Amino acid sequence: MSGLGGRFLHEFDAAIQTIQAAPDRWRIVGGEIRRYVMRKFPYGVYSRVQGDTLRILVIKHHKRHPDYGKDRLGL
Repeated sequence: MSGLGGRFLHEFDAAIQTIQAAPDRWRIVGGEIRRYVMRKFPYGVYSRVQGDTLRILVIKHHKRHPDYGKDRLGL
């Protein structure tokens, strides 16, 4: 895939690999939930580790209302 969508997917895949490599490295935003900020796109990836599983909870644009996704985050 090429173009902006392809670049976004490439960056998202890289973000997931980075989070998987060091899931406890990222800023805690509440409870066990952490946020990774994508570098080239204005999105945050919210995740939690449950046992041996990395669970991606929300992918949120920085311009969204601060409460966006809180129901899925359990905050």
